[in-house]
Amino acid sequence: STQSTWALGGQHIARTIEFGGVKALMKSLGDTNEGVRKRSAIALEKIVATPTGQKAFLEEGGEKKILETLSDTPEVRVQTLKILAALDSHWNDGVGTRALIDAGAIEKYIGQADSGTDPVKVESLKALIKVYSIKEAYIRVLENGAMKVLTKLLSNAEPSVIEIAAENIAMLTFYSSGKRAATEDPTTTSQLVILLSHPHPEVRRASSSALLGITIYNLGKELTLKYHGLEALSHRIHHELNDDVMVNVLKTVCNMSENPEARARMQELLHPIQSLMERKKDHINLFNSAARALDMITWTP
Repeated sequence: STQSTWALGGQHIARTIEFGGVKALMKSLGDTNEGVRKRSAIALEKIVATPTGQKAFLEEGGEKKILETLSDTPEVRVQTLKILAALDSHWNDGVGTRALIDAGAIEKYIGQADSGTDPVKVESLKALIKVYSIKEAYIRVLENGAMKVLTKLLSNAEPSVIEIAAENIAMLTFYSSGKRAATEDPTTTSQLVILLSHPHPEVRRASSSALLGITIYNLGKELTLKYHGLEALSHRIHHELNDDVMVNVLKTVCNMSENPEARARMQELLHPIQSLMERKKDHINLFNSAARALDMITWTP
């Protein structure tokens, strides 16, 4: 039954697959009872999260059938999106990821992130961030207007939505095409600068990571200057308590120092960065990031 399958332990998954459990659970996703559909999705997630389960799921064409369920209730969609994220793994040479891309998952994820409830937005973007394991996915994500949707979500009221949206932007800026896309609309940069002061440290971590990626690009540096990014970075250096955020901030300072105007204005950060190094001698990554920031700010052409 769905109830018993829901409580599957690892040792039972192989037998469930052997006796046609994957096919039965996928059929249950079309049940008229929402509770049955939800529990079936939870059980499938457990199965798909194993190499043998993923293989059996793909053999049944599961990726296409699951994508069709994204018109279900928000509660069921949250669970089916978790199946899709679990399917997207390094197992079997990334065959699950490629199958999802071919089935149109990227377009579905972006659509759900744009129009779904906040929990659906979060799970859609968690699934989307997994496809970046395949390089070709970056272009397809950008071609389907992801940056516009992600930028809009940076203004969402729910911190978990903002965090995962900023993490996706950070991933997209890994390549030049992503950096260009992130600077096409100045709102992306201006909103990320604002988020450096967000009360939730995980939002600050994700937004500072995205700003770090954008400021590698010269236009990103100019936009960060324009939208008071230096002031925001300075404030974080003086007040940030989260080490991961501080490392991102210091690395962004390094990027910004390549801009002559920014470098001149950042001379006032020398003392607080030196003080930070004295306090964080045991934090190797933070200490080294601070030392490099000092070198970059004091560099003369």
